[in-house]
Amino acid sequence: MDGVDLRIVARRQRWLVWLFFGAVLSFLVAFLPLHRFGAAAVRAAELTRLVIHFLLLIGVVLTLHATRAQVITTVICGLLMLAPCVNLLILTYASLRATNLLEDAGLRVGLLGGVRDKDVMHAMNPHLCRSCGYNLTGNVSGRCPECGSEIRRANVVRIAPADRHSA
Repeated sequence: MDGVDLRIVARRQRWLVWLFFGAVLSFLVAFLPLHRFGAAAVRAAELTRLVIHFLLLIGVVLTLHATRAQVITTVICGLLMLAPCVNLLILTYASLRATNLLEDAGLRVGLLGGVRDKDVMHAMNPHLCRSCGYNLTGNVSGRCPECGSEIRRANVVRIAPADRHSA
């Protein structure tokens, strides 16, 4: 991928998913009768919600930056994260952008953005078969000898014929 670090994209997408669940949980906590526990409990819950939403804003901006979104798009999305309800659309946009980028690289993205660093490193290694992980160094056949799957051209290592004029 042109200048995109897929590990960072995968990590930031996972971060967004966990922050989203934190935001949902903090929203649900708002319906609990916290006033029974005192004003400090109410303030702590409100501060927690504020921090989670601030981290979501930062997460969206960092995710869009990692996916190489245009600067103006990133700034507008960051500003729109401050608007209630619109922030869910922006969060979805940033997550889908990361998902599309990861899937274009041949990675399977789970329901919760579950691409492990190990899977990303495997996909980024041009000497490993994308299907089974077999080491393809020196393979010129275009097929993986382990699983038989076709190898993308980027994974096929071309061996140049020996130079006849060598001493």
